[in-house]
Amino acid sequence: MKRYGLVLVLAILLLTSCAGTSTQSGSFSSTATQPPSSNLSGGYMHVYSNAVEFFQLTNTNGQMSGQEQEAYTTTYAPYTVKNGSSVVSGTYNGSHVTLTFSLFGFPIRSYAGTYDGTNLILTEPDLNGTLNNIQYNPASTQEYNHALSTFEANIQATVTAEQNAQATAAVIRATATAVSDQQSRLNYDLQNIGGAIQQLQSDSDFSNILKQYSNDINQMQQDYQTEQNDANGGCANAGQVGADDGTVGADQGTIGADDGSFQADLSPVQSDFASVTDFMQKIQQHWNNLNQQAPGVSQSDIDHAVNNGNNAIKQANANVSDAKSKASQYDSQADSIKQQADDLYNGMHC
Repeated sequence: MKRYGLVLVLAILLLTSCAGTSTQSGSFSSTATQPPSSNLSGGYMHVYSNAVEFFQLTNTNGQMSGQEQEAYTTTYAPYTVKNGSSVVSGTYNGSHVTLTFSLFGFPIRSYAGTYDGTNLILTEPDLNGTLNNIQYNPASTQEYNHALSTFEANIQATVTAEQNAQATAAVIRATATAVSDQQSRLNYDLQNIGGAIQQLQSDSDFSNILKQYSNDINQMQQDYQTEQNDANGGCANAGQVGADDGTVGADQGTIGADDGSFQADLSPVQSDFASVTDFMQKIQQHWNNLNQQAPGVSQSDIDHAVNNGNNAIKQANANVSDAKSKASQYDSQADSIKQQADDLYNGMHC
């Protein structure tokens, strides 16, 4: 019978036909203990792909009456089983049958058919209006209950399978997204580690500040030489020598300013070290997470990037160590020159 226009699509069981079409499950055969009555009285059942229908008929002088019971699935997930019933009435003249199904006293559908003494065949239209002959086999209430239990179990199995498929699909999508994210991050890090290395190399180049140290220490030496020359004039030049000593002291202050500049130059290098190290670690991590394979990336690409990073860090550390040593030497030299200049002026005793 028609499930009120119900159409169910269940991917696992391929339930693509609606109740009321000629599609049958093929799984039902009657085992009723009472043979069918030649006057059509008795129980009849048909198992659809998405429903089970059973009705019990009574023939009273050709006037049919009875009760219909059905179970069917909802159209959309979660595909729960619904139950319905209607009152059956109709006529039977020995071969031809007409049955009308009513709900709350209102006819909802009527079908004509035939009865051969065993099987009841009703002609029913499908959703497209095509007429189909549906065979209802004799059945007992116990057989209907068994068919109903089987139907409900199949629907539950379908729902469970669909839920599992959805969960599996979600895992696959999440895995694909994670892999894609790892690949994107790996490509980004490979493309940008070079910039971090260049920044480290640039910031660890202390040639400018060391040149400034050299220039300032040379100036300090020249000013001390001037003081020595003026001191040769004796006490007559004592005032000038004192001024010269002050100039040498100012030169030492300039060296102190160079120390401040050097410390400022050192600051970004520490950040550069961290940046290059972070790139190397992430490149290796992403590569391992991808099981050491990714489109357009080879092991040599990974090794090349990591080696370049390590070499840059090694060279930068050497540059920092060398610059610190030279800066310390300049400071010591400046202290020595200033001490000599002070001793020269103070030793004039004028």
